Amino acid sequence: MVDTTSLSAADRNNVVSLRSSLDNFIKTNRGKIRSLLKAISYRLLGTLATVLITFALTQEIALSLSIGAFELVGKIVLFYLHERLWDKIS
Repeated sequence: MVDTTSLSAADRNNVVSLRSSLDNFIKTNRGKIRSLLKAISYRLLGTLATVLITFALTQEIALSLSIGAFELVGKIVLFYLHERLWDKIS
């Protein structure tokens, strides 16, 4: 929490307004934010497995990390779109 006691009245009002806007954004987009965070955490675990398996097979760290990076970005996008589609169904 931010200590607003040393701020001017106008600055305090700005902080309150910003907090209110952020709260409204989170309430409005809670499902989307949750889907995005879920996708990111799931992909980090999956990408770690991909990097480790690739390294075990090739013994090349640069190749393993490259494949992991490509897989990470691509699958996050696919999972997020898939999750949003399923959210519309239920």
